[in-house]
Amino acid sequence: MPGEQVPTRQIFKFGQFGLEPKARLLLKDGEPVRLTRKAVETLLVLVQHSPNVVSKEELLAAVWPDQFIDEHNLTQSISTARRALGVQAGLPGYIETFPGHGYRILGPVSVCEQAATEAAPAMEEAGVSAADTHPGEPSWRGRRVQWLSFGAVSIAIAALALVIFFWRPARERTEAPRIVPLSRQGGRQYQPVVSRDGKTVAFLWQKEIADLPQIWLQNLHESTARRLTQKEGEYSSPAWSPDGRSIACLRFRENSAELVTIELAGGNEHLLAQVLPTRFGLPHRHLDWSPDGEWIAIDDAPSLGDPLAIYLVNVKTGARTRITRPDDRILGDVAPRFSPDGNMLSFIRLPHRVTQQLMVVPRQGGAEVAIDSSSHEISDQLWLANPPMLVYASNRSGEFRIWKTRPVAPKAPGDVVATAIYGEFPIQFSILPDRSGLVYSVLRNDHTIWRFDLKGGNEPGTRWKRLIASPGQNASPQYSPDGSRICFRSDRGGKEELWVSQADGSAAFPITQGQAMPSVPRWAPDSHAVVFNVANLDMMVATDRSGKWEVRSLGAQGVHPVYSPDGKWIYAGSDTAILRYPAEGGAAVTVAPVRALSIDVSPDGGWLYFARQTADMRLWSFNLATREMRQVLDGLVPYCSSCWVPTAEGVYFLGTRAGTGNQQAIFFHDFNSSRNSLVAPYPEPIMPIGVGPFSRSPDHRYLLTVRSDPSTTDLLWAEPFR
Repeated sequence: MPGEQVPTRQIFKFGQFGLEPKARLLLKDGEPVRLTRKAVETLLVLVQHSPNVVSKEELLAAVWPDQFIDEHNLTQSISTARRALGVQAGLPGYIETFPGHGYRILGPVSVCEQAATEAAPAMEEAGVSAADTHPGEPSWRGRRVQWLSFGAVSIAIAALALVIFFWRPARERTEAPRIVPLSRQGGRQYQPVVSRDGKTVAFLWQKEIADLPQIWLQNLHESTARRLTQKEGEYSSPAWSPDGRSIACLRFRENSAELVTIELAGGNEHLLAQVLPTRFGLPHRHLDWSPDGEWIAIDDAPSLGDPLAIYLVNVKTGARTRITRPDDRILGDVAPRFSPDGNMLSFIRLPHRVTQQLMVVPRQGGAEVAIDSSSHEISDQLWLANPPMLVYASNRSGEFRIWKTRPVAPKAPGDVVATAIYGEFPIQFSILPDRSGLVYSVLRNDHTIWRFDLKGGNEPGTRWKRLIASPGQNASPQYSPDGSRICFRSDRGGKEELWVSQADGSAAFPITQGQAMPSVPRWAPDSHAVVFNVANLDMMVATDRSGKWEVRSLGAQGVHPVYSPDGKWIYAGSDTAILRYPAEGGAAVTVAPVRALSIDVSPDGGWLYFARQTADMRLWSFNLATREMRQVLDGLVPYCSSCWVPTAEGVYFLGTRAGTGNQQAIFFHDFNSSRNSLVAPYPEPIMPIGVGPFSRSPDHRYLLTVRSDPSTTDLLWAEPFR
């Protein structure tokens, strides 16, 4: 009406971002960005104080008022905000860390008043109305979210925004637990499991990068731990016996692995069974002890070429019984857990590195039921009794969070309930028998892209240079044939897309939008297109048209497609054959009747190289002229079936250093001598699943690889657990 004051809202603007404080909403180029509530509030404090440094104490007091919160929560919120912003160092919006003091967000930051009607489209997309900016808006804390109509009062609309942005189920309890460090002694402490009397936690501790993980014990009411394992080797997956007198675990040594039990009194080890000699890159706790003490459930496989399955091992005799038979195209079934009565087993099925399922099967085997098949990662799970309930860690809502559900399917609305325990990275946890508290760890694992100088000096440390790093995961780097650019996969924008940067890693930008989990990008010979497949194996081509990238479907399916050196063909793997397609589209021709899960072409176009199984350590070749197929080498890191690149002289590949269970190195396999030579050790172990292939620069000077940023992992104690 004439003369009526138009309502406005305050917006903090920095770079391409805007932050609306009333609605707790982050915008990027005017579009809402999904971000957790605490991360938004942390970001708001930094923006309001820019360009000053905000101390950790000030941030804790502002974001968690009147609560005793461990600094770990602040670190998580900063990491989540960084990941959502995806801003490179030096640009507006980048969050700087001042060690021992606090954080600062780079500006400039401006404050503007925007008419509520101008912001309405973005706000409505996020589920927020202009009404929610009125003075006196109630706090969101402690409220249950419910669906309400647009005619409701402003607090109801703010609640609606929470549903869309953070997806909190209606029955979620939002009481924040008290979180304190249980063990903070440096290094990586993970795979916690609490004894059945609720007094002691067993866990893995890797003190230094070069150390092999060992099992340690700590009383929950004490601050010091004692080492249980004493023999040589890498240990994993502790599981308590029902009487609390022994722990079952895996022990890995060079080219062998064993399922053993260790007596707490004296530390004597007893061999139960020989098992698959690797679980490389699978950080799960791989076994559980039955409530009656007679069986140990374990994930295992007959050979490295087979997917992991769930087995029962008799504690007295060592006899094995197979329970599940997963499809041989997937990684397999891992992390079995017994139900409280011992009659059921739950486990995690791994069809894909980021698509996993929570499953339940009778202990004797039989019909398998999918409890959660929401196509997200699941990092840990266990049972609770009275009533029976499954608790699991998953990023189904965007961030990793611990969830609770009934062990039945299908699910009704509200059957999956979120708890207040969350993290930016995969969570491993154990709950006290009386449910009074929870011990957990957050497995930080940032992948970054590095360049290794193949012609550098004798000191490997001086030959590494980090090119591409951002909050989140960066993987699968590939040089363009002209050497000017790098295409890689990254989730820095919140979900996986393909990005292109200059050869030095600068000026990165996304070239795909909305494609479902793109795979390894492979350049066309003219350096103006890349081919890739998405999650359902549809093959796509992204083409650079004067700086504007366009994506189209090839109308065909394949795994890890790659151009021929002359650009006429696209080769791709499949379950049954290696296929060849015309680059401009057309019907497929079978090149070789053999499965290929990763594939590349020799520089002269005469040979195809490929790995045949997910956990295969062998690399194969196929001569396109003679149709000869042969094994090239044996020694790839398991579950890193694409971590190699062929050259005219041989193959660079990621292998395991002799005498170690988790130390990798770059090797070169020479075609003339058929020998492998060490190029350089990897400075730190890497989770190999999904890191993608190596890439050699066209001038033969550099090798692009992926490394994991070193990080510490602490054991945390949370109470109460709801």
